[in-house]
Amino acid sequence: MTWVMYSYQRHRDLWPLLGQWHHSAWGAPGQALSDAQAKFKRRVETPGSFPLGFIAMDDSNHHNPVPLGTIELKLFEMPQRPDHRFWVGEVFVTPTARGQNVAGFMVQHAILTARQLNLKTLTLQTDRMDGGLYAREGFKPIGPQWVEARQRHVLVMTYDL
Repeated sequence: MTWVMYSYQRHRDLWPLLGQWHHSAWGAPGQALSDAQAKFKRRVETPGSFPLGFIAMDDSNHHNPVPLGTIELKLFEMPQRPDHRFWVGEVFVTPTARGQNVAGFMVQHAILTARQLNLKTLTLQTDRMDGGLYAREGFKPIGPQWVEARQRHVLVMTYDL
């Protein structure tokens, strides 16, 4: 496989699909898919502004690349952590691409992009209390955080660039 990363802006034709993915992973109960897709479009339609979104694609067949997942660099993901400005979020891998380290590939792309932007630290939240993939990619835990909307704890982690 030949994996490549493209900005959301380069593949606007995929926005309905990406909105569908994000809806399936994080959509509010009862939220219509069309509303989630419209919300996705509003969030990402301004080029060069946060969130900076990326699509991992299998480009083995140059005439028909296959989308594999998404990742975003975001601002102020968690109100409980206002001292952490830049976040990694919206990490999604399609079910057929899971277990192939697509997420690790995307995380490394986010780290590289953050370095190019001269960011100092990236923060993220994960349901995995051991840090899972993110610990393997070099993120360090800073502690659990209760998230009222989700009614559970998440682990907050940082990566010093």
